[in-house]
Amino acid sequence: MQRFIYQGCGMAIGGWIRRPIDQQIEPQAVCVLPSVGGRSVSRAGAYNLTDPVSGELLLSFASAETSVEGAESATPGVYSTLITCMVRGLNVGNVLKADEVALKLSLSYDTGNDRATIDTEGSRFVNLSLGGQAWDVALNHALGREAADYEVFRQAHPEYPETRGAIHYSLARHPLLRFDPYEHGYYDRPNFGRVYFAEWRAAPHAQKLTMLRLRLGSPQAGGIEVGGGDGDGEPYP
Repeated sequence: MQRFIYQGCGMAIGGWIRRPIDQQIEPQAVCVLPSVGGRSVSRAGAYNLTDPVSGELLLSFASAETSVEGAESATPGVYSTLITCMVRGLNVGNVLKADEVALKLSLSYDTGNDRATIDTEGSRFVNLSLGGQAWDVALNHALGREAADYEVFRQAHPEYPETRGAIHYSLARHPLLRFDPYEHGYYDRPNFGRVYFAEWRAAPHAQKLTMLRLRLGSPQAGGIEVGGGDGDGEPYP
């Protein structure tokens, strides 16, 4: 009997604050899928971090949840992995806010034809704002679906350079986002920091998506990641 090795993990939120206080933000709602498959769910309740001196809000969220599951589908030889993360009521320094940051990454591998199907549909930002201004960030889910056939995608799209056997880009689309050779889908907010949206990594039979990554700078400093999922899987031997 052929064995399939599942690989999947997800994290709702984690990171650190270096200024005005030095505070680790332990990863919240973390799940890892066993190699034999199964289902894992992790939840975290409300979180609130303030500067004890000034009372300034540094980070808060209402709830966080992650689930990872892997199983053989009704079609023999087809193995599926699903990773979801949800952070509700996110507030970073009263500058970046969102009602929801949701990640959904689904992967299906057909051992009969050695082909993967990968989809990020369902990943989204709900009522995201920066500095009180609404930010309607769209995601290019078609890019993720096309890259499921990695070798064909790589040859068809030389505009997405490959580094160490993988393509790194962003699924986010917004008029103010910047795309440099080595950093993609980011926005520099004065007196807040750099915000990366929907960072994406594609490799053979695998994809990774991080919905938000913050590189904070002045008056806060630190780094925060929100809604990260990584999925892969392969038959053995």
